[in-house]
Amino acid sequence: MLFEAGSVKAGGGENWIPLCLPGFNNTGFLYMYVSFFSPSDGGDQNPNTNAEGPRPSSSGKEDELAIVLISPQKEGFYELRQMRDDLITQLRQNGSLLNLQSALRRRQATISELLGPGTQLRHFLYKSRGNVQFTMPSFLPHYEGLAARRKLLCLYSNLHEALHSKTAKLKVQCIASQEATALAWETPLFELYCVAGPKTSKNDLAQGANKIVQWVRREEERVFIIGGAVF
Repeated sequence: MLFEAGSVKAGGGENWIPLCLPGFNNTGFLYMYVSFFSPSDGGDQNPNTNAEGPRPSSSGKEDELAIVLISPQKEGFYELRQMRDDLITQLRQNGSLLNLQSALRRRQATISELLGPGTQLRHFLYKSRGNVQFTMPSFLPHYEGLAARRKLLCLYSNLHEALHSKTAKLKVQCIASQEATALAWETPLFELYCVAGPKTSKNDLAQGANKIVQWVRREEERVFIIGGAVF
């Protein structure tokens, strides 16, 4: 969300944002310092790099990252900026910036790489209800363009609406059209939305959904941040 918000990135790469967590305390604020930077700008050969680390960037590079720091102090901007500079310096000195750069350049895994080349599924969206986090594979190769991705997200929205409608009585919902066959599955532990081709059988769709659940169980500690605070 931060990377898509033009207003957040418009401040030269640095922002100071008041943040209210109504489920925690609806009468108070925390303050969020957001700094965008690119690991590729952290090398000693970069002319914009100084002893305090690379200055914040808003260039929109593909390997761009954001550091987010939270403070209860309304006037804590400069303190968190210094903390950010110290962190960048430490990451550069211990080689972690290079590791981040390498990780960002590795493309996101496709659904075939996660579930096997024979899968009938084209994409999925999995929500861990306990961790309040999502995971999904790469849009490629089935949803390459922006229009195709928007159609996919609209389909997920329709599935979510069908699953959570006041009149819905089933915890599994299916939608079939000329373009896709899709399934939504809700349990106390997760919500799963998956999409396959237009002529995929419900049996193949269910098998694919079960493979996703098995994969998440194996990789849960890698895919999600476990034990984090949830507000």
